[in-house]
Amino acid sequence: MSGFSLSSEPFTLLRDCNAVMVPQGDGVSLPAGQIGYSLLARGCSFTVYVEGNLFRIAGVDADACAFPLRPAPAARR
Repeated sequence: MSGFSLSSEPFTLLRDCNAVMVPQGDGVSLPAGQIGYSLLARGCSFTVYVEGNLFRIAGVDADACAFPLRPAPAARR
């Protein structure tokens, strides 16, 4: 499986970035210079494919991937 499709956007991390492995939920740090593919932007996070693994990157760290910033949603009352 290639892990990405023709609609996937390639990116190179501009800085170290915290991410969460999918589906394990383990927190990791992806290093600056890492190449990956954007698979899904939903809500306030991104799912990316990097070296055969899926990761979720929070919207506040979108600048590390040169994606538009996606702020966290406001707290519900």
